[in-house]
Amino acid sequence: MDKIFIYAALIATTAAMMWGMFTGISMMFSGAKDCRGECIVLPVSGHMEDVELRIREAVSQARRLGLRGAVVYVADFGADSETAEIAERMCGEFGVTQWVNRRELADRIEENLKDK
Repeated sequence: MDKIFIYAALIATTAAMMWGMFTGISMMFSGAKDCRGECIVLPVSGHMEDVELRIREAVSQARRLGLRGAVVYVADFGADSETAEIAERMCGEFGVTQWVNRRELADRIEENLKDK
């Protein structure tokens, strides 16, 4: 029983951290030159069975919110090869998505902070 509680707590903590990172980085990108407006960052790590759905939802959310010129950065935070392959392929299907690694994402954050 203790193992189930610990496992559930780890999942909840990880989800909260990912959501915090997602929203925090997204806010930092607001108004960046290369975004021409708003940006959404979708961190991808490990094996994600639903990575295709998550990318489609992020693009849909940007459109639903009316974010003209928005860029959806799908950021590789240690995705396994299968997940990375699917994510990279999905990014090629949408004109508003870009597959970036940690360094590229950090560079874009740094550029955005310098411009402010």
